Parts: sequence; structure tokens; C-alpha cells
Amino acid sequence: MLQKPRLLRVFSRPGAWDARAVTESNLTIPPDDGAGELTAHFVSSLVELVPGVGPTAARAIDYKMTRRKAARDREFMIAVVAAIKELWEKSEKRPPIEEVFDSDEYLAAFERCSRVASESASDTKRARLARAAATAVLGDIKEAEIEMFLELTERYSDVHVWLLAFYCDPAAWLEANGMGQAAAPGIRGGKRDEPLQAALRVSPMSMSIVKAAVEDLQRDMMLVSFDLNENVGDRQQFAPQTRRRARRFLRFIGETGLSEGSAST
Repeated sequence: MLQKPRLLRVFSRPGAWDARAVTESNLTIPPDDGAGELTAHFVSSLVELVPGVGPTAARAIDYKMTRRKAARDREFMIAVVAAIKELWEKSEKRPPIEEVFDSDEYLAAFERCSRVASESASDTKRARLARAAATAVLGDIKEAEIEMFLELTERYSDVHVWLLAFYCDPAAWLEANGMGQAAAPGIRGGKRDEPLQAALRVSPMSMSIVKAAVEDLQRDMMLVSFDLNENVGDRQQFAPQTRRRARRFLRFIGETGLSEGSAST
């Protein structure tokens, strides 16, 4: 198995989603339709052109790819249905569950999110997409925001989402993750990026990826405007930096962060 780079391991929470842990006994899941056969056949045809690789090996790759894609698609379908079931059970006004799955809203959200999920290798992103599809159908959210939040769910990486959760309350995140000394009460001022450096402890090259994600979030008006290289006083480096729309987005994808706090508007 390929080893994840350090940066990806930081943002991928173990156990965030395991669709195999969701039983199918009480979920209505359509039968496996063999999705992915065309892609797998195309790849195996190319493999046959590689010197030393015969048709038997190519057919084996064809079979394994087809089964793997079908399994991933099925896992995602189970995750979406399970997320909808959970929201439906918590809802005070429950529409008939058959109507939920028969609605145009469900079909549109599922098709959109499943397409992106099939292109993602991140389990945590696939989990967010499943929850987003469910929230788009049953969540208590303004209709005008659904399209925007779905687009952000598709576009944002694990890095973007982790940053939004972290900046809900940097000091609380550090404390909860055993790094409270980095935000000790005696620390009065410093550079804006010090809490981030303490939380991640990654190479300068990886840090450039994080800083680029911060800029993305600021352009999207999810984080307030701040300069990571700026020196600040009065513990402002630990101040919440998320906007209200960012906190609504986190709820949309089932990620509330450690603290809602009194983040900026």
C-alpha cells in the first residue's frame, strides 16, 4: 500500500469514515451494477501493450479494477443512505422516507457528490461528500447556500477543511491535541503563523501548501483577512478567524470544529 505523505496523514483523521462498518441490513441499496467496467477494460488494454505483460495479467488487472471501483461506489452509496437515515431520525418534521429517496433533490445531490467521490482518493473527503449529499436533501439550511456549499465540498481538500476547523479556535485545538504549551496563558504575542506551525510541524515545502490553502479560504470569504507573517500582540495569534458562513459550511459537511467560539463575521 502506498504510504501517505506526512502532510496528508496530519489532515486525515483515522476512523473518520468506514463505510464497511455500516451494515446493509436496514438500508435499501440497489444491487451492484458492475460500474467501472469500461474504464478497467481501457486500462487493461493499455497494459497488454507493455513488454513482458501478457493478456492473462491484463485480464487480472481488468477484473481487480472493475471490482474495486464497484466496491468504492457501493461504499459511497451506503454512506449517503446512512447519513440521510441519521438526519431523518433526528428531524422533527419527517417526510416519508420513500419520498426523500424518490425526490429530484436526492437524485441531483447523490449524482453530483458520487461523481466527485469516485475521483477522490481521500476517505475523509468521500465522507464529507456523503454527509453533504444528505444535508442538501434533509438539512436545515438555506436553499441559497446549498449550491455554494456543494461546490465548496467538491473543491476543498482535507487541508482546507482542517484549517476551517482549526481556526474556529486555535488555542482550543492545541489544548485538545496535547499541545497546550504552545498556547500557554503566558504567551502574549508573536507571529500569526505560530499556532499553525505548532499544530502541524511540517516541512517548509508542506507549509507553503497550507499557506496557499489559507489564501484560498480568504478569497472565498471563509476566513477573515490576516497575514501569517504579521507580528501581533495581546494573544491575537490565537483568536478565531472563521466567518459565520464557514461555521455553517462545517455543519453542512458534519464538521463543527472544536469550538464554535465567537468567530468573526
